[in-house]
Amino acid sequence: MAPRLGYLLPTRERIMEGRDETRSLLALADRAESLGFDSVWVGDSLTARPRHEPLALLAAVAGRTRRVALGTAVMLPALRNPVLLAHQVSTLDQISEGRLILGVGIATDVANIRAEFSSVGVPFEQRGARMMELLRLSRALWTGEPVTWNGRWPLAEQRIGPKSYRPGGPPIWLAGSKPLALRRIATLLDGWFPNDPDPARWRETRAEIDAQARAAGRNPNDITGAIYLTLTVDENAATANARLNDYLERYYGVPVIKDDRNVVFEMNDDSQVIAKYLDQKFGLGLFPAELEGLQAILWRYIENDIEGPCFKLTDIHWRELIPASDRLRFIRHKERKFGRGCLDQWRAQEGELLHQLEERLAPFEQMARHCEFLIDDVPRFVDFDLFGMLGDFLFTGHYQLPKAQTHLAKWHRRMERIKHTDFCT
Repeated sequence: MAPRLGYLLPTRERIMEGRDETRSLLALADRAESLGFDSVWVGDSLTARPRHEPLALLAAVAGRTRRVALGTAVMLPALRNPVLLAHQVSTLDQISEGRLILGVGIATDVANIRAEFSSVGVPFEQRGARMMELLRLSRALWTGEPVTWNGRWPLAEQRIGPKSYRPGGPPIWLAGSKPLALRRIATLLDGWFPNDPDPARWRETRAEIDAQARAAGRNPNDITGAIYLTLTVDENAATANARLNDYLERYYGVPVIKDDRNVVFEMNDDSQVIAKYLDQKFGLGLFPAELEGLQAILWRYIENDIEGPCFKLTDIHWRELIPASDRLRFIRHKERKFGRGCLDQWRAQEGELLHQLEERLAPFEQMARHCEFLIDDVPRFVDFDLFGMLGDFLFTGHYQLPKAQTHLAKWHRRMERIKHTDFCT
């Protein structure tokens, strides 16, 4: 089968530019169809990366187009009630006369997405299991038959209408390349929708999905393979790379590095993409397999419990750090993310935040008693992660490490003396 090309409507970009109207987006969908694209896609986010609601926008696109497939790239179903979602999707499937593809994902584990889940009263934990139950329930409801369901959303002989245009509902493609995601794709879903642009890794992972599908009694050809790519087109490669890097940093709000032809950035549920890329490139030995589980636990603790008080204590002294020309922009950025008056609130809580940080550093003091570094005799990724967080805390010169945590202070001095040759393998 020849490759099929889709086009993602720039809903997020429009909001970033302050352009809330939809006329230009619908015109782009028309143009994509007239140019011969096979599909038109819309992304999804509520508060983390605000944009137009995907199903409503796709309904408008469906009314203006006749040929292109219409998809979400990707929707976060776990944010939604499954009965409402199933009703919306079956109606859209009817409007589009069977052209809908439901691309779904579980969402990256970062602070703004956790906050997005909290904003709609949905627990972030177990979001994968929640999504799978929601999709199974949706498929049952799409039949139009009465459904009894004993689970998170109990139903007793209840049905929705209309039923989906296609028996069984629209195909469901799952984003992700973790083992559990691959198993779900191979055994239950209709397509694989990763965002990793490496062709060799794509082929290797696709072969794994095919093998699992055969073992489950499925025909691998029934599982569509796709890929989500972000492209910049320019006659000058250096200009294209610079534009792409700038775009990704603004869009995802995460670090981006450019290494020859490789553009590496954080955008999936593995939030150590850049660190692991550099570790592999330079042979740093930061992620030994035998410590993977322990490092994952510690990394989550550092990101969730240490980072907050560190940056808040630093931001108390923002007037010393931010040039006058950038101060209004800085205040607006902070207040959009943390609420009006957050900087003044943190200043009033300074003593409480210092006490909180000392308590949360206590486990690392205990660890530093027994090893040269946190979990080994050589520094690993979590050492550098914690060192970076504390560097932010110490940067202003207003604070010191807790005096009672002497072993942590010794660990910090060792980290300050680290050279590249000390942790190469």
